[in-house]
Amino acid sequence: MDDVLGLLPHGYPMRLVDRVLSVRPGVDLDAASVISAREPCYAAGTGPYPEVLLLESLVQAAAILWLAGGEADGPAEVLLAAVRGARFGAAVYPGDVVRHQAVLRSATPRRAILAGRSVLAEPGGALTLEVREIVLARRPA
Repeated sequence: MDDVLGLLPHGYPMRLVDRVLSVRPGVDLDAASVISAREPCYAAGTGPYPEVLLLESLVQAAAILWLAGGEADGPAEVLLAAVRGARFGAAVYPGDVVRHQAVLRSATPRRAILAGRSVLAEPGGALTLEVREIVLARRPA
């Protein structure tokens, strides 16, 4: 399942999705990010995981879902065009595992509209982020 991670051009330290747990191309995806105190954002100390990185990891999971659908017409860059209706919930800390769930709403070879949510992977995991709409675009490489 983790071979779909190769669909992202990102490598360490910018690839924030650690594992794809399930993917139904063109439908939905479940992925995980393990939050480590060794991440560059903790170089100056500890605290909650930055919300912008939590959002980036959910967007990366959404991009994997779109790219796994195979609608690409040649190499391209994937760009974040918009995020609408984002709501942050429980804070995330080193040692937490975050589950990202993305759902594809509509797609063409050049753009996709998705929705997503992130929860802590522990039993009864708290909602950490919910996004009503993620808009991605493709630009030829």
